[in-house]
Amino acid sequence: MKKWQHFVRDLRLMAIHHQDFDYLYGMNGEILNTYDEAYRACVRQWELYPDHFQKYVTQKGYKFEDLVERVKGKKVFDCSSLILAFSQCEGNIYDFYVKNDMSSTGIKNHLRDITTLPEGLWGQVLWKEGHVGADVGNGLIIDDCCEFVGIREYRFDDADGIATNFTLSGKLPWINYEGSINL
Repeated sequence: MKKWQHFVRDLRLMAIHHQDFDYLYGMNGEILNTYDEAYRACVRQWELYPDHFQKYVTQKGYKFEDLVERVKGKKVFDCSSLILAFSQCEGNIYDFYVKNDMSSTGIKNHLRDITTLPEGLWGQVLWKEGHVGADVGNGLIIDDCCEFVGIREYRFDDADGIATNFTLSGKLPWINYEGSINL
């Protein structure tokens, strides 16, 4: 069972090295080393989830080629796979992967001690319809939010309108929250 301190530490390390990580809907921690790998992954995801890419890429004026270039050479997750990988794996963050994939709703269904926000418990998972993030302490949240935004760390109370309308928070059953700080 992973300790909450390690979950928070690993998320903070990933945020520090955010240039090596990015968001791609439906991905589980794959490394897209080459242009061809990034291209194939983007095509596959675009074909599987056309409504998502229409909403977050095409409607915002981005081009497919821009997305391929953005994710090339990076380890890519979507929001739920990021939380799953970083809450379940130990060791080098570049080796993290999703052990058992589930959507944000699947994560919600596993949460214990569910409350409304803000609780301020370090390592708790934050949830809203279609999205998850994590409280990493001192009023900070880390999440992975849509193509062309990616990994972000921001203050819960000073987010400048960037999707902080999380509605629930809770504990993951595979995280040991003993001694977790509540700020």
